[in-house]
Amino acid sequence: MAEILIGVFAWEAGGIDLARRAAPADAAVPNIVQVGNVLYSRYLFVFEGAGLVLLVAMIGAIVLTHRERSGVALSEYRAPDRAASAGCDAQHEARRGAGGAAVTGGVGLIHYLVVAALLFTMGVLGIFLNRKNIIVILMAIELILLAVNINLVAFSAALQDLVGQVFAMFVLTVAAGESAIGLAIIVIFFRGRGSISVDDPSRMKG
Repeated sequence: MAEILIGVFAWEAGGIDLARRAAPADAAVPNIVQVGNVLYSRYLFVFEGAGLVLLVAMIGAIVLTHRERSGVALSEYRAPDRAASAGCDAQHEARRGAGGAAVTGGVGLIHYLVVAALLFTMGVLGIFLNRKNIIVILMAIELILLAVNINLVAFSAALQDLVGQVFAMFVLTVAAGESAIGLAIIVIFFRGRGSISVDDPSRMKG
Protein backbone atom coordinates (compact mmCIF):
# COMPACT_ATOMS: atom_id res chain seq x y z
CA MET A 1 0.00 0.00 0.00
CA ALA A 2 2.85 2.36 0.84
CA GLU A 3 4.53 1.62 -2.51
CA ILE A 4 1.28 2.37 -4.39
CA LEU A 5 0.83 5.70 -2.57
CA ILE A 6 4.47 6.69 -3.13
CA GLY A 7 4.18 5.80 -6.82
CA VAL A 8 0.96 7.80 -7.27
CA PHE A 9 2.31 10.88 -5.48
CA ALA A 10 5.63 10.67 -7.37
CA TRP A 11 3.77 10.44 -10.68
CA GLU A 12 1.55 13.44 -9.83
CA ALA A 13 4.63 15.43 -8.77
CA GLY A 14 6.36 14.70 -12.08
CA GLY A 15 8.96 12.31 -10.71
CA ILE A 16 7.76 9.45 -12.92
CA ASP A 17 7.40 9.99 -16.65
CA LEU A 18 5.32 7.22 -18.20
CA ALA A 19 5.82 8.64 -21.69
CA ARG A 20 9.59 8.08 -21.59
CA ARG A 21 9.94 4.40 -22.37
CA ALA A 22 13.08 2.47 -21.53
CA ALA A 23 12.46 -0.27 -24.11
CA PRO A 24 9.97 0.92 -26.76
CA ALA A 25 8.24 -1.75 -28.82
CA ASP A 26 8.56 -1.98 -32.60
CA ALA A 27 5.49 -3.14 -34.50
CA ALA A 28 7.62 -4.60 -37.31
CA VAL A 29 9.44 -7.02 -34.96
CA PRO A 30 7.61 -9.94 -33.25
CA ASN A 31 6.91 -9.37 -29.57
CA ILE A 32 8.78 -12.45 -28.37
CA VAL A 33 11.89 -11.31 -30.28
CA GLN A 34 11.75 -7.86 -28.68
CA VAL A 35 11.28 -9.30 -25.19
CA GLY A 36 14.22 -11.65 -25.77
CA ASN A 37 16.45 -8.79 -26.92
CA VAL A 38 15.68 -6.78 -23.78
CA LEU A 39 15.83 -9.77 -21.44
CA TYR A 40 19.20 -11.06 -22.67
CA SER A 41 20.88 -7.65 -22.89
CA ARG A 42 19.81 -5.10 -20.27
CA TYR A 43 18.43 -7.60 -17.75
CA LEU A 44 20.86 -10.46 -18.41
CA PHE A 45 22.33 -10.58 -14.90
CA VAL A 46 18.89 -10.26 -13.30
CA PHE A 47 17.69 -13.09 -15.54
CA GLU A 48 20.61 -15.28 -14.49
CA GLY A 49 19.96 -14.48 -10.84
CA ALA A 50 16.28 -15.37 -11.18
CA GLY A 51 17.24 -18.64 -12.85
CA LEU A 52 19.63 -19.40 -9.99
CA VAL A 53 16.90 -18.72 -7.42
CA LEU A 54 14.53 -21.07 -9.27
CA LEU A 55 17.23 -23.75 -9.54
CA VAL A 56 17.99 -23.59 -5.81
CA ALA A 57 14.27 -23.76 -5.03
CA MET A 58 13.81 -26.82 -7.24
CA ILE A 59 16.82 -28.63 -5.76
CA GLY A 60 15.71 -27.71 -2.25
CA ALA A 61 12.20 -29.03 -2.87
CA ILE A 62 13.58 -32.30 -4.28
CA VAL A 63 16.00 -32.78 -1.38
CA LEU A 64 13.34 -31.98 1.23
CA THR A 65 10.70 -34.32 -0.19
CA HIS A 66 12.95 -37.14 -1.45
CA ARG A 67 12.19 -40.48 0.10
CA GLU A 68 13.33 -43.96 -0.95
CA ARG A 69 10.52 -46.31 -1.96
CA SER A 70 10.78 -49.98 -2.77
CA GLY A 71 8.57 -51.94 -5.14
CA VAL A 72 7.57 -48.97 -7.32
CA ALA A 73 6.81 -50.02 -10.90
CA LEU A 74 8.12 -47.73 -13.63
CA SER A 75 5.75 -46.69 -16.40
CA GLU A 76 6.58 -47.44 -20.02
CA TYR A 77 7.20 -44.47 -22.30
CA ARG A 78 5.34 -44.34 -25.59
CA ALA A 79 6.24 -41.93 -28.36
CA PRO A 80 3.44 -39.50 -29.30
CA ASP A 81 1.58 -39.85 -32.57
CA ARG A 82 3.06 -37.15 -34.83
CA ALA A 83 0.18 -37.25 -37.31
CA ALA A 84 -2.44 -36.71 -34.60
CA SER A 85 -0.38 -33.94 -33.03
CA ALA A 86 0.01 -32.16 -36.37
CA GLY A 87 -3.75 -32.41 -36.99
CA CYS A 88 -4.53 -30.87 -33.59
CA ASP A 89 -2.08 -28.03 -34.23
CA ALA A 90 -3.66 -27.31 -37.62
CA GLN A 91 -7.15 -27.21 -36.10
CA HIS A 92 -5.94 -24.89 -33.33
CA GLU A 93 -4.38 -22.49 -35.84
CA ALA A 94 -7.56 -22.50 -37.93
CA ARG A 95 -9.75 -21.70 -34.92
CA ARG A 96 -7.39 -18.97 -33.75
CA GLY A 97 -7.28 -17.41 -37.20
CA ALA A 98 -11.05 -17.49 -37.53
CA GLY A 99 -12.05 -16.14 -34.12
CA GLY A 100 -8.97 -14.55 -32.59
CA ALA A 101 -9.59 -11.02 -33.84
CA ALA A 102 -13.25 -11.06 -32.80
CA VAL A 103 -12.44 -12.19 -29.25
CA THR A 104 -9.68 -9.69 -28.51
CA GLY A 105 -10.99 -6.80 -30.56
CA GLY A 106 -13.08 -5.12 -27.83
CA VAL A 107 -10.79 -5.78 -24.86
CA GLY A 108 -9.07 -2.68 -23.48
CA LEU A 109 -6.78 -1.75 -20.61
CA ILE A 110 -9.66 -1.22 -18.18
CA HIS A 111 -10.84 -4.81 -18.66
CA TYR A 112 -7.45 -6.20 -17.65
CA LEU A 113 -7.29 -3.87 -14.65
CA VAL A 114 -10.73 -5.01 -13.48
CA VAL A 115 -9.71 -8.68 -13.76
CA ALA A 116 -6.45 -7.97 -11.90
CA ALA A 117 -8.34 -6.11 -9.15
CA LEU A 118 -10.76 -9.01 -8.73
CA LEU A 119 -7.93 -11.56 -8.53
CA PHE A 120 -6.03 -9.40 -6.03
CA THR A 121 -9.15 -9.02 -3.87
CA MET A 122 -9.79 -12.77 -3.99
CA GLY A 123 -6.20 -13.43 -2.93
CA VAL A 124 -6.36 -11.05 0.02
CA LEU A 125 -9.73 -12.40 1.14
CA GLY A 126 -8.42 -15.96 0.79
CA ILE A 127 -5.60 -15.18 3.24
CA PHE A 128 -7.73 -13.41 5.84
CA LEU A 129 -10.87 -15.56 5.66
CA ASN A 130 -9.18 -18.96 5.55
CA ARG A 131 -6.34 -19.23 8.03
CA LYS A 132 -6.56 -22.97 8.60
CA ASN A 133 -5.34 -24.56 5.36
CA ILE A 134 -1.78 -23.75 4.29
CA ILE A 135 -2.40 -24.79 0.67
CA VAL A 136 -5.28 -22.33 0.37
CA ILE A 137 -3.03 -19.57 1.71
CA LEU A 138 -0.36 -20.40 -0.91
CA MET A 139 -3.01 -20.37 -3.64
CA ALA A 140 -4.19 -16.95 -2.42
CA ILE A 141 -0.62 -15.63 -2.61
CA GLU A 142 -0.35 -16.98 -6.15
CA LEU A 143 -3.55 -15.12 -7.08
CA ILE A 144 -2.03 -11.89 -5.78
CA LEU A 145 1.13 -12.42 -7.83
CA LEU A 146 -1.00 -13.26 -10.88
CA ALA A 147 -2.87 -9.97 -10.46
CA VAL A 148 0.46 -8.13 -10.40
CA ASN A 149 1.53 -9.91 -13.59
CA ILE A 150 -1.69 -8.97 -15.37
CA ASN A 151 -1.11 -5.32 -14.50
CA LEU A 152 2.51 -5.47 -15.67
CA VAL A 153 1.62 -7.02 -19.03
CA ALA A 154 -1.44 -4.79 -19.56
CA PHE A 155 0.46 -1.55 -18.92
CA SER A 156 3.37 -2.86 -20.96
CA ALA A 157 1.07 -3.28 -23.95
CA ALA A 158 -0.73 0.03 -23.35
CA LEU A 159 2.48 2.07 -22.97
CA GLN A 160 4.36 0.12 -25.68
CA ASP A 161 7.10 -0.65 -23.15
CA LEU A 162 8.61 -4.12 -22.94
CA VAL A 163 9.96 -3.77 -19.40
CA GLY A 164 6.62 -4.75 -17.88
CA GLN A 165 6.63 -8.07 -19.73
CA VAL A 166 10.21 -8.74 -18.64
CA PHE A 167 9.41 -8.15 -14.97
CA ALA A 168 6.32 -10.34 -15.28
CA MET A 169 8.70 -13.23 -16.05
CA PHE A 170 10.72 -12.42 -12.93
CA VAL A 171 7.55 -12.41 -10.83
CA LEU A 172 6.61 -15.83 -12.25
CA THR A 173 10.07 -17.11 -11.32
CA VAL A 174 9.72 -15.93 -7.73
CA ALA A 175 6.22 -17.42 -7.55
CA ALA A 176 7.48 -20.77 -8.84
CA GLY A 177 10.29 -20.86 -6.27
CA GLU A 178 7.93 -19.91 -3.47
CA SER A 179 5.47 -22.62 -4.49
CA ALA A 180 8.15 -25.30 -4.75
CA ILE A 181 9.67 -24.61 -1.32
CA GLY A 182 6.29 -24.01 0.29
CA LEU A 183 4.81 -27.26 -0.97
CA ALA A 184 7.95 -29.17 0.03
CA ILE A 185 7.64 -27.85 3.59
CA ILE A 186 3.96 -28.81 3.59
CA VAL A 187 4.80 -32.36 2.49
CA ILE A 188 7.37 -32.75 5.26
CA PHE A 189 5.01 -31.29 7.84
CA PHE A 190 2.19 -33.59 6.72
CA ARG A 191 4.44 -36.65 6.99
CA GLY A 192 5.32 -35.79 10.55
CA ARG A 193 2.01 -34.44 11.85
CA GLY A 194 -0.60 -35.91 9.49
CA SER A 195 -2.21 -32.49 9.04
CA ILE A 196 -1.71 -29.23 7.13
CA SER A 197 -3.56 -26.99 9.57
CA VAL A 198 -1.90 -23.65 10.27
CA ASP A 199 -2.57 -24.01 14.00
CA ASP A 200 -0.48 -27.17 14.32
CA PRO A 201 3.00 -25.59 13.86
CA SER A 202 2.37 -23.25 16.82
CA ARG A 203 2.10 -26.30 19.09
CA MET A 204 5.40 -27.83 17.96
CA LYS A 205 8.24 -27.80 20.50
CA GLY A 206 12.01 -28.04 19.98
